[in-house]
Amino acid sequence: MDFAILVTITGLVVVFAALAFLTFCIWLMGKLLSSLTKPKQPAAPKTETKPAAPAPKAPAPVANASAGIPGEVVAAISAAVASMMGGKPFAVRSIKRKKQTRPAWGAAGIVENTRPF
Repeated sequence: MDFAILVTITGLVVVFAALAFLTFCIWLMGKLLSSLTKPKQPAAPKTETKPAAPAPKAPAPVANASAGIPGEVVAAISAAVASMMGGKPFAVRSIKRKKQTRPAWGAAGIVENTRPF
């Protein structure tokens, strides 16, 4: 009976040690790959920090012409952010369109193949 308990405990220790090792390897690969894909940003020179001026309560939306976003859309996004902030000061600095993750035909194939019966 003592041998069976020893084998069971040894098996559990080996399995959990392997799981911990695999978890560490996957975490390390994620860190390495994310550091390779992020663009390097130059270090900003250190300067004295001054207290920031309070943000205006209702910033005027500015049309983002370079991204092709009309002023009405910018105003709607700013209004949505203002309603979620609950009266706290904020500033919408930029609005960018989300990149399409897959082509339209790929998305149509996924929708077609994952439809419920």
